[in-house]
Amino acid sequence: MKGFDRFCIDKNYVKIKNSLFNYLNRKKSVRDLFYKFYNKEKSLIDIGSGLSPISPVPEKTLFIDISREGLFYLENQGYKTKYGSIAKIPLESNSIDIIFCSEVLEHVDNYNKAFKEMNRVLKRRGKLILTVPVHKKYWSFDDEFVGHYRRFEPDEFEEEIRRSGFKIIENMPIGSRIERIMTKLAVKLFKNQKDKKEFGQVKLFFSVLINYILYLIVRLSLLFTTKESTSIMIYLCEK
Repeated sequence: MKGFDRFCIDKNYVKIKNSLFNYLNRKKSVRDLFYKFYNKEKSLIDIGSGLSPISPVPEKTLFIDISREGLFYLENQGYKTKYGSIAKIPLESNSIDIIFCSEVLEHVDNYNKAFKEMNRVLKRRGKLILTVPVHKKYWSFDDEFVGHYRRFEPDEFEEEIRRSGFKIIENMPIGSRIERIMTKLAVKLFKNQKDKKEFGQVKLFFSVLINYILYLIVRLSLLFTTKESTSIMIYLCEK
């Protein structure tokens, strides 16, 4: 993922990354699920967030990641962080109420070990909000570029969730064919920009504006998206 290193040193690229349509879409989907059950007494972790927290309440969340640059960026935003891997979460067993794990497991070689670790640190009836890219038919160059090991097949993945000790409370498609087309185009544009050191304010403004429009298009496309046609799934699970 060296192509993304500059996000850690260029504040404009960080703004662009965190205004991308697919990130806005995931944040909206996670937020909608989260507020169905959240109360202020809960302990929360967002694991593997990098520069892009998915927690709707980042000020009350502990962020865990293997990217020290990402953690440093979050610390500068005033958030709590801890260095650690999803395969070996640096927390006590049965200590957390809610885990956010968004677009992480596809980057993990042994994701079943990650499931065991998340189950270990969750309290009884603790919640896991999880998003993953799905359907091998959508595999393309952008998956390789961002370091994906895989795309999951929803039915098989759901069986693995259950075997890992979780109950699936809710699941829904949050990606679409349109999302795939736009994501691949966005990665192509990014790769074409990779040798440029500056990203001016005017270009930044239009990038943010265009991504918000694309986000609205993706949200509209979800009205016509099924589990069979989606590119991303979100799951609310309970230990």
